[in-house]
Amino acid sequence: GFEGDYDFLILEATAEKVVLKGKKTGGYAILTPMQGDWADYITSILELEASMNFPKYELQIDGQAIGVSLSYRTLTFSYLDANGNAASKTASYIITPTGYKFYAPVEINGKEISGFTFDVANSKFNELKDASIVMVPIIPPINEQFVNGDWFVAYSQLGSYAKTYFNHVKKNFLDPMGEELEFAFMGSMLYGQFGFNFRSSGYPGLLGYDYELIGENQIAMGFNFTGQGNGVWYHNNAGFNYLLNPFGYSAARVFTLTCDDLANPTYITLTEDANPKNSITLFKEQIIYPFRY
Repeated sequence: GFEGDYDFLILEATAEKVVLKGKKTGGYAILTPMQGDWADYITSILELEASMNFPKYELQIDGQAIGVSLSYRTLTFSYLDANGNAASKTASYIITPTGYKFYAPVEINGKEISGFTFDVANSKFNELKDASIVMVPIIPPINEQFVNGDWFVAYSQLGSYAKTYFNHVKKNFLDPMGEELEFAFMGSMLYGQFGFNFRSSGYPGLLGYDYELIGENQIAMGFNFTGQGNGVWYHNNAGFNYLLNPFGYSAARVFTLTCDDLANPTYITLTEDANPKNSITLFKEQIIYPFRY
């Protein structure tokens, strides 16, 4: 799904470089000799990647501000073209010791962008060849980050109220069916619609949610009685309606959101305003088999 390759044609092999072409996708990989110490190099890459990781960015080009999002080592630029029509371009990248280098340059409104050097001191990105093009990080409010991300359930991090409902589903539905919940998260990655996403013993599904953002750190959420994939079946036959209750079912629940680091949260905790025992901590990193975690 990410256009990866494991079987390659060797197009060139010299002391200076090795050029490979993926047999499945046709993508090219250019390998060059390692310079310096590998451990030091990879440590510098990982540290720089962590410092460059922001939820959202803004590209400043020719007086225009363009929204930029990041997902799976790909930047997506959303902008208006010369005719005023909505357009978008994507750029896959590798991380270098100084910033981002694109797999191939992208052109936006006549300007070519091939990557960025990260200015750590000023928290901004300068285009590799054109100093007039700058990308700056944007840190959205925590409730915006919540609805625009995917946040995974871990049973041990549920409050006592939510655990009651999850226990009920496991004991009375999943265990008798011989199934196990492989993952569950709030987000839109699977179907492009925000809601409660899951996979149970190989069967994925979504149960949709409506929401309202309140201020910068609150959200009202409620089940909108829609589903995709196997969502409706599990709602009607496997007790997944109980899993939805702590998040808001027929009546919306209002939560206050907190996190560990607003610029790059690893978790978000939802605490219901009307019921502090209903506290749910969800994680940015994928949690596999949430009942075991």
